[in-house]
Amino acid sequence: MKARFAIILCVILFAFAGSLYADKENSLREFFYHGNICYSDNNLQEAISSYKKALSSGYESSPLFYNLGNAYFKNGELGNAIICYLRASRITPNDPDIRSNLAHARSLIEGGVVSLRRPWFIRFFVKVVGLLSLNRATAISISLYLLLCIAVIIAVYLKRFRRIFTILSIIISVLLAASVSIFCAKFKKEVIQKNAIVIKQETHSKFEPLGNATTFFTLYEGEMVQVIAPNGDWLKIKRLDGKQGWVKKSDINLL
Repeated sequence: MKARFAIILCVILFAFAGSLYADKENSLREFFYHGNICYSDNNLQEAISSYKKALSSGYESSPLFYNLGNAYFKNGELGNAIICYLRASRITPNDPDIRSNLAHARSLIEGGVVSLRRPWFIRFFVKVVGLLSLNRATAISISLYLLLCIAVIIAVYLKRFRRIFTILSIIISVLLAASVSIFCAKFKKEVIQKNAIVIKQETHSKFEPLGNATTFFTLYEGEMVQVIAPNGDWLKIKRLDGKQGWVKKSDINLL
């Protein structure tokens, strides 16, 4: 009798929890759809507010970041728009609309995007890394590892297929090494490395974290920098060309 009562109680609790989760999902989607309506009516501030409410409540998706980026872009906030497009591209890196809008937004950065001259094979590797999300790179690496284990086991224990599966193991090992390299590059860029985007129209990077310090170089809205270290209201940053300086925290937003 007690066991039956416990089972019934568990079922009720699970059903109640599922109902709460469904209500929360519906509420979050309402923010998203309300933002879409406001965007269509050109009520950009209200659209941005609705999208941000959905994000602050824990709802994240590529369409949400993409739509928020479009609202920021139409509202004249280039830096915030680029941040949203980059966040959307982390989830769906091959989406043509996201890539197109991101490229267009970056083309509007004053002075252009700072770039480095790299060998062709590094440019090719960076391009391949950009085609995969972190989750996809992880899934591919795990799948190749499991295939390698199976191929090695067959090569060891089935002499009849040893030659074929030894060659197959070598091929899979090469692919696994490549996929792990891509995963490591992606993990470093998105998890370990702290990248940020300039959200002010113009900010001066100083030699020291002081308001009256000498300006080293100027950053413009939409430029990407790497955050190295904090110091009160200042952050030490590194530009893509390697130049380092100090900027105010309020002038950049982390990705």
